[in-house]
Amino acid sequence: MQIANGRILTEDSTFQRHDLILKGDRIEKITGPYFESGEEILIDAEGGYVLPGLIDLCVRGGEGMEFASGDSAQNDALSAWLARQGVARYLGVLRWQEEESFDRELKAARHGREAECGGAILAGLRLEGPFCASPQAQAQRQSLDPDLFEKIAEQAGASLKILDVSPEQPGATTLVRRAAPRCRVSLDGAAGYDQARIGFASGARHMSGLPAALERLSPRDPGLLGAACECDCMVDISPQDDGLHPAALRLAFQIFGPERICLVSRGPGCVRERYSLTDCVRSAAWFGVPFSFAVRAATLNPAKVLGVEEQTGSIAVGKCADILILDLHDLSLRTVIRRGEILYDKGERMRLGG
Repeated sequence: MQIANGRILTEDSTFQRHDLILKGDRIEKITGPYFESGEEILIDAEGGYVLPGLIDLCVRGGEGMEFASGDSAQNDALSAWLARQGVARYLGVLRWQEEESFDRELKAARHGREAECGGAILAGLRLEGPFCASPQAQAQRQSLDPDLFEKIAEQAGASLKILDVSPEQPGATTLVRRAAPRCRVSLDGAAGYDQARIGFASGARHMSGLPAALERLSPRDPGLLGAACECDCMVDISPQDDGLHPAALRLAFQIFGPERICLVSRGPGCVRERYSLTDCVRSAAWFGVPFSFAVRAATLNPAKVLGVEEQTGSIAVGKCADILILDLHDLSLRTVIRRGEILYDKGERMRLGG
């Protein structure tokens, strides 16, 4: 398969006129532009951006489906929907409530990892609770239980990739120290600066909950945001977080730089219908974030978080042939290719023959 005439996002985060040659599920060659390869399938990407498949580190659900439903068929359908939106890999969000329901959700998640349903790859799990408490639970200041984490981690195994923790809760430091060797710990909540600094010093390498962190910022206590600025951590941001002003999103990119931000589709609110990471990238661009920065935050940066940057996250020879094409003018989705197979195409851009 050849993708011709598009503006390809290169590994140095610039857009260049090149052609792509895909063989099987890999990128075989970057050449051109206007390279005559004689490929049987040619996709004309004129007037479009050619991007690597997106990676979403926080998927609660989408289009009315909830990942934590414990329904394997629903998770397969969710994975297929995400793939059609241009998402190549994702982390599904679980929240511990009781052991029986968690076992059911884990079983469905494992089925999603094992099944090849033509959908986005379930790269692992993100645990939002019970260690990242609601504002009501935070007010009660319940002590976090490291032994409960050990129990959950034993059940989840290598599937557990990110654990969200409120560092202001009693017992958080011990929990972070126990969890950090087994998964990536992300700090959330209304932590003060000193609490957050201790959390990062104990092994946390991630931050989420930007709106709350911005609200907590003050001259007397810069809070989680101030601590994150001084630590080598990645930062989750969703343009759809309630109350997030476009200027606040631009400010975050200026503070942390494009190398430290991961765009995610799900903010602290409930499951949103029909909103994917592709919409997130589009919203960030409309909010005034440079488009190449927004794309990097949804591709290469999360690939590095998952440790799969040698396989995916950018367009390079030998990497996975997960490609999407967005229209140059309105950033609408034109084509989705997963592992070298066309999942979605508007039709007018594809023809047969070299």
